[in-house]
Amino acid sequence: MKRKILSLLLLITISTFSLIAVSYEEIDSLDKNTELVKINGKWGMLKYNHIIVPFIFDDVFVYTSNEIIVTIGEKRGLLNDSGLYTLPPIYDSIWLNYSEQDNVVMRDGIGNATLNGIEGVLDENYNFFSYEEWEKIRVDLRTVDWELPGDRTWAAELFKDGVTTNKYALFDRNMPMSQFIYDGAKAFSEDLAAVKIGNKWGFIDKSLKEVVPFKYDEVKNFSEGMAAVAINGELNKDGEYDHIWGFVDRSGKEVVSPKYDYVEGQFVDGSIAVRSAKDGMWGAINKKGETIVPFIYDGIESRRYDHQLFCVWLNRKPGLINTKGKIVLEPTNYDDIELKRRGDSIVKLNGKYGMLNIEGKLVLDIIYDKINYTYDDWYDDEYPDRSGIASVTLGDKWYIVSKNYKLYTESEWEKIRKE
Repeated sequence: MKRKILSLLLLITISTFSLIAVSYEEIDSLDKNTELVKINGKWGMLKYNHIIVPFIFDDVFVYTSNEIIVTIGEKRGLLNDSGLYTLPPIYDSIWLNYSEQDNVVMRDGIGNATLNGIEGVLDENYNFFSYEEWEKIRVDLRTVDWELPGDRTWAAELFKDGVTTNKYALFDRNMPMSQFIYDGAKAFSEDLAAVKIGNKWGFIDKSLKEVVPFKYDEVKNFSEGMAAVAINGELNKDGEYDHIWGFVDRSGKEVVSPKYDYVEGQFVDGSIAVRSAKDGMWGAINKKGETIVPFIYDGIESRRYDHQLFCVWLNRKPGLINTKGKIVLEPTNYDDIELKRRGDSIVKLNGKYGMLNIEGKLVLDIIYDKINYTYDDWYDDEYPDRSGIASVTLGDKWYIVSKNYKLYTESEWEKIRKE
């Protein structure tokens, strides 16, 4: 909320039919219809230009649009955007210590307060408990998984007296979506969450209704409408079962029957890397289970985000294949390849580094002692005039690499940013 410090004439409705003009000193807009206004050194609240809270507060602090800390004399309270008290102004101090993405509300409360000299905690319903009372009733939980992007939903494990109960629940921001009834849980992904009942995993929707049946021994989150699911194979030398992986779609249909002993990453551009349970060789398949990259490689690395390449290894040499199965770079030339964003890759040969673009073309010669890839798409969106993609070191020289792979000294970079 932006506070304006102005001196203007404001029309305020005193009754249904009468308007008066007064001068206000400051204003905080909560939304387009609701404002906190200061007149003659006191704050009040207007909605649609009607006074819904009289001008009685000495100070206000907008924590969120629905949580306003108000001060009368030496006492503080909490007001909502309807002008109603969430907490009456009887507290010595109030401070809120959570955000909309905080995952520890049930353990640590939403804030702290002091009442008549007694310090304590505010729970999610704004009830006040002394620290001694809070320790007796608080819920101790630990985050085990969260949704990306946004971290909106999350899964938590319940502890009592510092010891796990082996029970899990799902949360949306700071609100419980389920009780602690599951024997395992992962955060929602594409509106479906993996949960475990007994020793079997399945998926539920946000109404907690079963979508994928509880018959799998391990699962991964959904990506591009598909999730990897596994059944137990044979016991290995460690006395644990090896998993055999297949794939289900969002309806719960088993599209690809379990036949792979390892799944690398998630679906990207309709493809995913898997390892054959028959001979241990790597390849990639599409969502129908059709082979996109043949199963002839010793290893495959994939990367999320916007990267549409697989890094494949054959005879200890890395190459690149795109998600349509086209060879971009034969695995013959380099000692190492590291996939980066935008389809860029850093390559290493004989202790020196260079860079390839998404087409496998060498855009930075392999002459550099070090390449530090710094591109971040969020930062680039926020500060497009500041973003390079990397910095390189050549002897005692240091350069910034632009998005079209040109090199600039630091002074040159500062200059073009200002142009």
